[in-house]
Amino acid sequence: MLATGPPLAGVDADKAAPEVVAARVLDGVADGGSVAWPDDASAGAGSVYLADPVRLEEMPAG
Repeated sequence: MLATGPPLAGVDADKAAPEVVAARVLDGVADGGSVAWPDDASAGAGSVYLADPVRLEEMPAG
């Protein structure tokens, strides 16, 4: 079955401030990286994804 809505619809989670997201993305670009994690939640999920994408897929949201 294909998901049709936003991937985190209905998940009650804190959002990173736009200033934090912008700073982290700019830092990632300045460091020459190909990936920039805009907040701590993304960084955590990203590290799981880079190590084992299937594991991230199997983790429950929220």
